[in-house]
Amino acid sequence: MNTKVKKGKFVGTKYVKPNRHPWRVTGEGPNSYLEYSGEEKVSNKITSSLNASYESISASVGFEVSAEKSTRLSYRVKLTKKAFYTIQVVQGFKGWKFYVWQDVGELRMGTPHSGIGLYCDVSKRNVYQGEAVAYQFWTLFNKCSYRAKGKTRNCSA
Repeated sequence: MNTKVKKGKFVGTKYVKPNRHPWRVTGEGPNSYLEYSGEEKVSNKITSSLNASYESISASVGFEVSAEKSTRLSYRVKLTKKAFYTIQVVQGFKGWKFYVWQDVGELRMGTPHSGIGLYCDVSKRNVYQGEAVAYQFWTLFNKCSYRAKGKTRNCSA
């Protein structure tokens, strides 16, 4: 039976902060620089496929849900205070809700002894399977913070 995917609506932006190399760099100040520079591959994401094919979901939401994109980001900050600094790269995704229906069919057949004779009846209907969200990679952000006197502060503060 067929699975049908229909696009819903834009549901918002999701931010992901991978807490590992190469998405994070740290260093100590003062009188030095901390720099993040790199080109990374980021993949689009789906919360659930609900037995729908990637092709049908991609056609519905308008982008290739299994695609990967290379992106580059450079950021450099002067470490002015005696503190422990961190630059963390944040991935931004735009989310699109989609809905999945599946065709369900039923085949009924009569026998010569059923009282109504031989017959064949096929009924088909769409059954709602659920909704999920496909996330399209949008951009990278950087967040710089430092820790001094037991408190975490933004670098720009």
